[in-house]
Amino acid sequence: MSTGPLAAAMHGIAPSEHALLATKDRHYTATLAAGHTLDDTWPAFLHLDPDGAHRTLVWEAEAVSEGLERWVHNTAAAGSGFNVLINSDTPALVATVQPGELYHLYVEDAVLYALPIREGDVPGNVLYTDTISEFTAASGVTVDGVKLKDSEPYCDVINEKTAATGVTVDGVLLKDGNILDSVGFYDAAAPTKVVRLDAGTVTAGNTRVLTMPDTDVDLADVATNTADILAQVDMLAVATIAVADVGGGATATTLALQLDQSDNATPLTSARQVMILTGAAAYTPRAALNGNVTFDTVTAGTIAASGSGWALVTTDATGAFACNANNAVDETVYFWVATAEAGDAAAERCSVIFSNSDDATWAA
Repeated sequence: MSTGPLAAAMHGIAPSEHALLATKDRHYTATLAAGHTLDDTWPAFLHLDPDGAHRTLVWEAEAVSEGLERWVHNTAAAGSGFNVLINSDTPALVATVQPGELYHLYVEDAVLYALPIREGDVPGNVLYTDTISEFTAASGVTVDGVKLKDSEPYCDVINEKTAATGVTVDGVLLKDGNILDSVGFYDAAAPTKVVRLDAGTVTAGNTRVLTMPDTDVDLADVATNTADILAQVDMLAVATIAVADVGGGATATTLALQLDQSDNATPLTSARQVMILTGAAAYTPRAALNGNVTFDTVTAGTIAASGSGWALVTTDATGAFACNANNAVDETVYFWVATAEAGDAAAERCSVIFSNSDDATWAA
């Protein structure tokens, strides 16, 4: 009878277990009748059924098995409750391999480690490990057809795992051909300098398109051009003037003026100078001024200059002006607004492209 390592390893193994324990690149499948102490005759891949009891495998001395590794698979039926116990030579329990589980065991720095490679009873067949290294230098690692090399994946398509959830790459969610939420671009030389595109204000269901012209674009020009456009917009004004009737012998009434942009809806965003004129008839071009009307008591804007029947006024920053219009004569006077042909503030110039004509009546 042989007394060598192979025979010693097989001692106490039931006859049904007697598969050849050859080199460590072989798989060994057996139904265990007892526990065993491993030695160098046991191969790398062990598929073991504990057969109705917990069975213990004691690893050879770690001090002399540096770099040795094996995979132990408990082939017992799921739910049977019988485990394969892996002990170090101390002895100390290192791993409990439950039915259906696969463990990777290896010795590093004279310490026995165990990593679960759970299958069967764990949804998704998850591999638990910290590092997968390439076997052939500069070849990379291929996982399910996807090559990973030098920290880069080589593939044409990345699909979502859970339907309708998209794929997140370094915090960026890609879904249905779109980048969700806001997107930031940063300067590689100064990562704290970030430009972000944010679609948060787009109405649900709408798609807004940025079309690139066939030329270089400096976005700094946008702010400059916007400021220029806004300044130009305020240089064209639509005027609305309202003067209240007055009775009972009173001489003062209220006058209110509003300058809007050319859309006739948006108030100006800066102060502008215009002329308020008066006359005896509405719409009469170059009508003679009414010499009885004067202006005072300003409540919005300022009066730059005034005389009998006219006033050069400056609105406030919203295009509004208000004051009193005075007349000691019982009569009806028409008021309108015109471009100031001369003024005292060129920066507040504008052209009045339309004005209404409003009448006010003074009566005893």
